Amino acid sequence: AIMLTFMTMGSGDIDAANIMSSLALALKATAVGLVVAIISMVFYNILGRYAEVLESLYETEEV
Repeated sequence: AIMLTFMTMGSGDIDAANIMSSLALALKATAVGLVVAIISMVFYNILGRYAEVLESLYETEEV
């Protein structure tokens, strides 16, 4: 979407509505990507901590 915006601006056919709609689309995609990344990092940290706790319990267990 960003490339489309720059191509439109570069061709000299500058229509503000077209440019703004392309930029809005790019910003929406960026926002969705950030939300997915943040949620993924939260789950990664939760699972990593859970694995550390299980490993600690396994190591302290008497056989």
